[in-house]
Amino acid sequence: MMEVILQVDETNQIPKIIVSTSQKTPYFEHLVSSPSFVAKFETPLDALTVAIMIWGAMGVVFFFSHYIFLLEKLSITQQTIYHFIATYCGYTLLALCAGWFPNTLSWFIFYTGIFVLVYCIIWYVSMTEAKKLTAELNVVLISGGFLVINLPCLLP
Repeated sequence: MMEVILQVDETNQIPKIIVSTSQKTPYFEHLVSSPSFVAKFETPLDALTVAIMIWGAMGVVFFFSHYIFLLEKLSITQQTIYHFIATYCGYTLLALCAGWFPNTLSWFIFYTGIFVLVYCIIWYVSMTEAKKLTAELNVVLISGGFLVINLPCLLP
């Protein structure tokens, strides 16, 4: 039998989620958030509740930002830029609210650099795939043949 327990550490009031077996041996322990985040709330359960709402909001940001790539009137570069803006602003704001990284300029610059690098890689891969598909379609159109394209499912 598996048991899930919300436990509060007596020394620093950090809520923990403990999953244990029937032998009461914890095999997974997870802190809800940083001690500074938890300290902002009256009770650890309040901190857990707000943390769950922040996690849910992050899911909403990434779920809806996916649809930017379905806007066929936009170029791949425009889609990537709009997706970057939506996810960067949404995720950064929520991560700051959750206390996931310090409010320092050096960390913010480092974080932004990593985010930009990841999106440059996304854009490069998307452009490479689009150019490959365009070349294949051109060959088929010139030869008058047929091309079967297996596209991944775009809906979640």
